[in-house]
Amino acid sequence: MISWRGEEVSVSARLLEGDERAAVWRRVLEFWPSYAPYQARAAREIRLFRLRRR
Repeated sequence: MISWRGEEVSVSARLLEGDERAAVWRRVLEFWPSYAPYQARAAREIRLFRLRRR
């Protein structure tokens, strides 16, 4: 369950990996460029998930 614009929404989550994750990561950095230096400092890969409404 997530909160989206004040509404509780039931979702399923799938971890993104490989080429799919790389493509989404590029889009993330277009919107949130400050994630690049954060990732460089992190000792782990920032996980990305695809959420789908149930």
